[in-house]
Amino acid sequence: MVPNYVIVEILNILSHYHYFNSDISYRLVKKFRLVSKEWNEKILPKVSFKHITYKVENNKSLENLEKIMNFGIGFNLTIASQWISQKLVDMITSGKSNVVSIRTNIDAKHPNYIEQYKILTDNSLPVEIIDIARPSSMALTTTDLLFQQFLGVKHVELQSLNIDLDTLISHIDYIKPEILRLHSTPYGFSNKPLDPLYDYLATTNTTMKKFAVFNYFWSVTKKAIVNLLNNNRTITDLYVTNFSKDSEELEDLTKWEIYNNKLEKFSSEEFLPFWRSESRIQLINFANFAEEELRLVQHYFKNLQSLVLRNAKSQDFIIDVIKLNSSFKEFKLTTPEIKFNNDIIDSLKLNNKITSLYLGTISNEIVTRILRLNHPSITLLSFTPTSQETLSVIRDDILNNTTIHSYNFHGLTAYTKDNENVQTLELVITILEQKPYMVSFNYPFLHFNSTHLVPKSLELRLSALFNKHYHLLSFSVVPSSSTTLTDLCSPFIFLIK
Repeated sequence: MVPNYVIVEILNILSHYHYFNSDISYRLVKKFRLVSKEWNEKILPKVSFKHITYKVENNKSLENLEKIMNFGIGFNLTIASQWISQKLVDMITSGKSNVVSIRTNIDAKHPNYIEQYKILTDNSLPVEIIDIARPSSMALTTTDLLFQQFLGVKHVELQSLNIDLDTLISHIDYIKPEILRLHSTPYGFSNKPLDPLYDYLATTNTTMKKFAVFNYFWSVTKKAIVNLLNNNRTITDLYVTNFSKDSEELEDLTKWEIYNNKLEKFSSEEFLPFWRSESRIQLINFANFAEEELRLVQHYFKNLQSLVLRNAKSQDFIIDVIKLNSSFKEFKLTTPEIKFNNDIIDSLKLNNKITSLYLGTISNEIVTRILRLNHPSITLLSFTPTSQETLSVIRDDILNNTTIHSYNFHGLTAYTKDNENVQTLELVITILEQKPYMVSFNYPFLHFNSTHLVPKSLELRLSALFNKHYHLLSFSVVPSSSTTLTDLCSPFIFLIK
């Protein structure tokens, strides 16, 4: 017999699956609750459903929270500050469910926002995220009082907060959050740069893991960002905006060097040429790809999981980066001037790392060639068809391909003629019936509603299909979620897009 702790671990892994969303997670809860009384009482309360975040924002949502608290599951909770009360706290502390983390959105214009927030902290509830919104006229003394309550909060978001930069830095140093997002904070235009904040993170702070600035009032010099990258050893996710255009700084560009092996996510492509050590960055989105960018991927960015090329100087650079057989599993090519062609397809034969291939518009001939490769590592293909006839043209090649289990078609306008909708739906069903291990199939171009009905015979085939195809996690053939077809599919399929 499998021990409960092993079951909990398995369910926690399953509930964090990247295909899942809140709807899928709720359906999983429903299925798990049917297993046994022991599961309800001893297992589900220990499972954290990452994708379930329940929001309390009105009386109805407050009433429904009481029901969820009796589910006996682990989930995240978001509470607007005006709905915080002792009654809500009692509901959380006495329920069967386990609230893993609480996000509270604080409107500082509300007269009792500090007292309401203290209701949560005084009852030792797991407040991990604080979002203060739009208090641009807040007095600094009030700000001081508010920040005193934040010690231990892991995630802080500030929106349009009228606060002195030095005061902001001192509060951050007091709270020591792991995640900080600044939206137009400090609020108001300034001739001074945000450099002191970046210097503090570079030299003093040792707790920050994720830092993001969305501020077009205050700029930051590139020198301060380079200094942060070279000296901070904890930040793994960095998003920066509004670089200054300092003439002296531009002259120093050729002298700059970056040695950082901690950062995993970074928003700015223009700093990548300064890297001189192996990086842990997992995603790069190149606006232009040529000799220098190829060299960077080859020598410094060997831990990429996703590589996006929006444009390339020539197809040779695309072929060369594929032939590197580097670490990236996702390869997205959206170059408008260079089409995916036979030479690029041939280069795929020399790469066994790519698992997901995202392309722009490609011809039926190219799709056919990709499918006939039966590439050993590629399991997902996403592209824009050239016409609505593409699916019927590549039908046999989809059926004969044994390695690709996920197909995402995008970019076409929806069908309008009834006979085309019915014929294409029948084609999709036929493909899925013969491909029992399909994981994802999204062809959202059909049009069904109360006047354009799905034939009963196809309804029955869909029902039978979803009842026995346990691998199929993502499926769509309609652009709207309010169609009769979506209603038909929802009891049987995990994710209807």
